[in-house]
Amino acid sequence: MRPLPVCLYISSTLKGSAVTPRYAVLVDDLYLSMDELESLTYVLTYAHQIVNLSTSLPAPLYVANRCAESGRNIHEAYNSVVLARSSFVCC
Repeated sequence: MRPLPVCLYISSTLKGSAVTPRYAVLVDDLYLSMDELESLTYVLTYAHQIVNLSTSLPAPLYVANRCAESGRNIHEAYNSVVLARSSFVCC
């Protein structure tokens, strides 16, 4: 499967420079037009609950990233405990 290239430039910065995110449409079950997709993505950048400004990533992506980081940390901690327990040798 080859994703459709989507170039959306919807972020701006108050100070300094911002990295413009790139998006790739993997599945479009809703058959959105490019304008509708751009509008949806733009609106979601204002959905962050902590700030009233636009963020570089839409809020659902930001939350998903935080959840993935948390899951990775839990998985690594679990694996380190399992490895520590398995390294003990009983006589």
